[in-house]
Amino acid sequence: MLDAAGSGLLPDRIAFDGTDSMTFVAILLSALILLAVAAVLVYLPRWRHAQREAELAQARQEFRLRREWLEAEFVTLATELVEPEGIEPIDFEFHNHYALARNRFNSELQALVAVTIEFAATNMGGLVEIEQHGRVRTATAVFRRDPFEWTTDGRVVLNLNPEETLKYYGNQLEPVD
Repeated sequence: MLDAAGSGLLPDRIAFDGTDSMTFVAILLSALILLAVAAVLVYLPRWRHAQREAELAQARQEFRLRREWLEAEFVTLATELVEPEGIEPIDFEFHNHYALARNRFNSELQALVAVTIEFAATNMGGLVEIEQHGRVRTATAVFRRDPFEWTTDGRVVLNLNPEETLKYYGNQLEPVD
């Protein structure tokens, strides 16, 4: 074989200056980084899904454990916040049925619990006619989970059960299965 100068045979050994080794290392590192990025892109959604499922299972368990205390706190707060004046809730009957939902804007988890509330008329200003006395209403009690625990502010959605509440507030809440 002729070399570039046309002098005949190529030398048996080619001088090594280290650039081939550096190129090989650079290609190897680039391939490893590309492989690592691809692995993260593939497994990150799976990991996030698994993490969210674990958080959801923990939230459900915590809600079951704290539910009686949360309901008592709800009754106290809801009794103080009732409007209009002239009626007051006299009995709350919480049902076992509830639905979990996530706020579409801040990802806050909420438990929507079916509750039946009985109202009584009071003598405050005569704003409510006497027919309100003994009136029973279906409602949904709202419980929120801040990052670490379940709470309530006494918020109630009157005349809607949890599924109807989810449908009515569908632009704000998404069901959690």
